[in-house]
Amino acid sequence: MANTINRARSVNLGSGIYLLQFTIIGDGSGEETATRMNITTGDLGTNAKIVNVYASLSGFSARILADATTDEYLLQIPSDMPMHWDLWKIGGLNNSNSTGNTGDLLITTSGLGSTDSGTIIMEIRKS
Repeated sequence: MANTINRARSVNLGSGIYLLQFTIIGDGSGEETATRMNITTGDLGTNAKIVNVYASLSGFSARILADATTDEYLLQIPSDMPMHWDLWKIGGLNNSNSTGNTGDLLITTSGLGSTDSGTIIMEIRKS
């Protein structure tokens, strides 16, 4: 069996704003390394910006990356500490302007074990 990273929900709020909810469940098979979080390849688009992030990870931490020729680090989510990042004030985090940008988000975990789980909710603005 493998760890589960599932896009549990995708809601179009209108005006190019989307909410994406991801659930992560560890099964003891090891870490996730640059695993695609999107169900459909490139569905965020190459001009998308992350404007809000809500996250709660139990027992592990995670890094969110933009998929490109050389993956681009976007965000670190700590373990065992519910977080909210309001990124509107800084204009949001670009999905990536790097060479080879696919429009996908990737996740790399640290400490993901068999009893660990978490939720990440991202508010994305497409331009």
